Amino acid sequence: ESTVAAKDRARWLRYNGTLRRFPTTMRSFLASRMLSVGGKFRMFREPFVSSCNSEETVYEFATRRLGPQAAAVLVDPIVSGIYAADSRQISVQASLPHLAALEKEKKSLLLALLRSTGKVRPLISLRDGCQQLVEGLQRHVGDRVQCNSPIDSVERVLGGYQIFIGGEDPRV
Repeated sequence: ESTVAAKDRARWLRYNGTLRRFPTTMRSFLASRMLSVGGKFRMFREPFVSSCNSEETVYEFATRRLGPQAAAVLVDPIVSGIYAADSRQISVQASLPHLAALEKEKKSLLLALLRSTGKVRPLISLRDGCQQLVEGLQRHVGDRVQCNSPIDSVERVLGGYQIFIGGEDPRV
C-alpha cells in the first residue's frame, strides 16, 4: 500500500446523470446529496447491526450493514466498476474478504473507515481500458472468444474446463 495524495485517490460515481465525487471524508459525506438524510442516518446505525454467519452477496451485505439506499447508490456502482459484476450476484466473502473479516471480528465498517490512515490501494487498469484485453484476445484466438454471451456454468473436465453459454444462443 502507498500513501496517495487526496487528489489522486478521488473516486467518481455517476449519479442522476452526472459524475459526483465519492465522499471520502465525514464532511464530504454529510454534504453529499447522493443519499437522503434518512439514508445517511441509516448508515450511522451500522456499528449496531448484528453480524451474519451465512454467505451473502455484496448487495445483501451492504443492505444489511449500511441500508438499501447506500447499497444501491454507493456500493453497487463501485462493485460494478471494479469487478464488472452485479453486486446482487457476487459473494462478499469472495470479492471483499476484508469487509467480511471486519464483521467477523465484530468491528464496524464505518469506524474502520473513520480510523483509516489515508493509505489506499491504487486502482490499476490497462492504459486504454479493459476492452483492449478483450480485443487482444480476439486477435490472438479468434472466434473462440465469445462476447455478449452470458456464462451459465463452468465445469472441470479432463484436461481443462467446459463452459456453458446461456442467453438467446445457448451452447457449450
